[in-house]
Amino acid sequence: MMKKLLFISILMITVHGFAQNLQKEINSLEQDFKSFKYHQVLQKGSFLLADTYASSEDSLKIYKFMLSSAYALDDSVQSKNIILDVLNHHPDFALSPKNTSPKIVEFFNVIKKEHSKTQPATASVDSAVITFPTIRTTQLSQLSAPVLLSGIVLPGSAHLLSGQKQKGYIFSAGTVALVSGLIYYSLKTDSDRQSYMEGRSGANFNNLYSAYNTSYKTRNVLAVLYGLWSLYGLYDLQQTHIVLPTIQPQNEKVSLYYQYRW
Repeated sequence: MMKKLLFISILMITVHGFAQNLQKEINSLEQDFKSFKYHQVLQKGSFLLADTYASSEDSLKIYKFMLSSAYALDDSVQSKNIILDVLNHHPDFALSPKNTSPKIVEFFNVIKKEHSKTQPATASVDSAVITFPTIRTTQLSQLSAPVLLSGIVLPGSAHLLSGQKQKGYIFSAGTVALVSGLIYYSLKTDSDRQSYMEGRSGANFNNLYSAYNTSYKTRNVLAVLYGLWSLYGLYDLQQTHIVLPTIQPQNEKVSLYYQYRW
């Protein structure tokens, strides 16, 4: 139990450390922007956007610095690409005129208006109206702390809580198997150790020690496997697409809408 708690603590500290490092990099990006290092902002910003620990709020901050830098360099093509990238993930996002140049706000609104016109219209198939989904991956930094903690302690539970039932059952089955083996060999290790320590004269101490050593090693291997299984569960959760379907009747037709989470 202590080893498991230690493993969880180390993992949480590591995740927190990565988040803090990202915030330092964003602060550094802001300093580069204020120092008119626009090319450096664009290069560093693209790198930071690929960070799996970047939340939606972090990404929008990075995008704003990149957009202002591209606009300052009079690079309308890159400015447009940055805006489109933002709108693809945040279609309702709007720049605040309080802390953004009016020219950039105007340019952003023009591109946003054009972008809204190019979005695919609903398609009718067999009396059903379907809006096509935009799918993205869920990042660990965007999961709530209780869900993240449950995925660490009991791999599979986070999948179930986030609506991924099939994978949740698969990971939970592996968790049950590993926990069962870990409990069994923990008890067996204590039992074999006691038999070895209390062996009377004439007992085969080699066999008693061999049984204890085998149980001890098996228990430790299962503990390591459980830790790796927990990490793999978090990795899979990050990589998995989350799609939430809802069915809504409308004018005697069935409309199927797909929603996504950013």
